[in-house]
Amino acid sequence: MVQVAVILQQPDRVRSAGFGQKDRRPVDPPPILQLSRQVSDNHWEPVVDATDILFMVAQCDLYSEDGITSCNLVYNPSRLPEALHAAGPSSGYKSAMSVRPLHEPTPLRNLTGASIANACQLLDTDSKPGVFFIFPDISVRTEGRFTLNFALIDLSDGEPSTMSTRIKCQVRSNPFTVYSPKTFPGMRESTPLSIAFAKQGIKIAVRRGSRFSRNVIQHYSSLP
Repeated sequence: MVQVAVILQQPDRVRSAGFGQKDRRPVDPPPILQLSRQVSDNHWEPVVDATDILFMVAQCDLYSEDGITSCNLVYNPSRLPEALHAAGPSSGYKSAMSVRPLHEPTPLRNLTGASIANACQLLDTDSKPGVFFIFPDISVRTEGRFTLNFALIDLSDGEPSTMSTRIKCQVRSNPFTVYSPKTFPGMRESTPLSIAFAKQGIKIAVRRGSRFSRNVIQHYSSLP
């Protein structure tokens, strides 16, 4: 059967994480996908059994607002050559880079945190079982408008001789905004779905109004 991942919870906002090593600002709300399968031409239903999800993972990548350009890598502005800053954007990249530093700047991942999620069997807000992929710990270094591209991967479906895997499907999120620290409007109250999963042991930051708590229980591998 054809399997796809459906986005149940879309990203909306996040404060830019910058280039510090410990400054983690999770995307709010945390993106959540649900595994579904095709049962007829125009009918899809959630996957509820665990027999075929042991090797299923979802990978997240950062793209431009229109979903065309990959934005996964970025340079730390403080590490760029002084000539590049002095020349300004109107001078052109080539002329600015004519004076090279002793050490070439190294690109960093713009999307940081846990960008790969394992499949989890959980109950949704209506106590219905399902298979979900949760991204509670992803951050973005730079400001702007972006989308997230999720790839559903079956680690058991590939070519063993080349250690390759097969992408089952890809789905793109709605555009969301990465704010500067000064313009960030703040994180919203946690969604019912995030709270439901936190109660079942998923490590999700839960916010109720001005109160904030963090669930540190490890992921359940399966429901009783």
